[in-house]
Amino acid sequence: AHGIYVDVLNKKGKIIGPFLKKRSLSEQKNYRYIEMYNKSDKKDNYFFNIRTDENSNEKKLIFISKSENGNYIVMKKAVKGLEQDVNIVSIFILIMGCTIAVAGTIVWSVFAKSVADTMKKMSRITQRMSKLNFDEKINHKSMDEIGVLAESIDVLSEKLENSIDSLKKDIEHRKRLVRDISHELKTPITTIEGYIESIQVNTKDNEKIQKYCKIATEECDEISSLVEEMLETSRMESEEYVCKMELINVEKIAHLIKNKTDAEYHLRNISISFEHSEILCNDILISRAIMNYVKNAVNYGEKDKEI
Repeated sequence: AHGIYVDVLNKKGKIIGPFLKKRSLSEQKNYRYIEMYNKSDKKDNYFFNIRTDENSNEKKLIFISKSENGNYIVMKKAVKGLEQDVNIVSIFILIMGCTIAVAGTIVWSVFAKSVADTMKKMSRITQRMSKLNFDEKINHKSMDEIGVLAESIDVLSEKLENSIDSLKKDIEHRKRLVRDISHELKTPITTIEGYIESIQVNTKDNEKIQKYCKIATEECDEISSLVEEMLETSRMESEEYVCKMELINVEKIAHLIKNKTDAEYHLRNISISFEHSEILCNDILISRAIMNYVKNAVNYGEKDKEI
């Protein structure tokens, strides 16, 4: 090793060789080291100490060990050299530490920015998804947890978009079907009402037939009302729907309600009272709202009570 002096001495302190890099020139000093070794509280047959050289006044690290054959190995190293080595190592460690810290900071900053940007994008896209907007994807390709999460969000977005599109098509198909059926029902109802009117004209003297024709006419009116309600419901689901309001006599609404209650709840004690006046409303929607109250009263009210 650099700067280390090695001497091999016999029991009398005589140098019997240098076997390593160098040896010191003073046998007398080496013998003093042997005496130091013999007087010390040595363990495991070796001894460490720091001594100041009498001539150069330089501190040295002394290592003395006794071999099995009784010879002594003396190794000396200047403490100043050790300090220089330690300083060099310390400076090297400091430089490497600073280099690693700077490099790590740069790498971490780049990585953290990338992760932060991806997380912000995920947050923005999930917010758009909550508003049923699926026009943007994350498209973050990596094998880590963030990449797996980004891919899962993209897959979920695509599936939701497909499901909603399919649902919209199904709803639109149902709306169109309801409109078509409603329009188709109007024609036969009108035809039936026309035949009933003809029968009423031709059988004016037959009270029984007149009674039946009146009931049939009322039922046709009820069916026409249901068809119109179906059409109104279909229109309400349209974004362009505008509720049509008009002045309607309350008696007309009461008549609509009575026809419905007589048809659905003829065994229940239901009576209808009203004031003769006009209100601004949609007769189909308001009659439906009133019927909802009546249904609740029938289904959840006490039996044998007047509604």
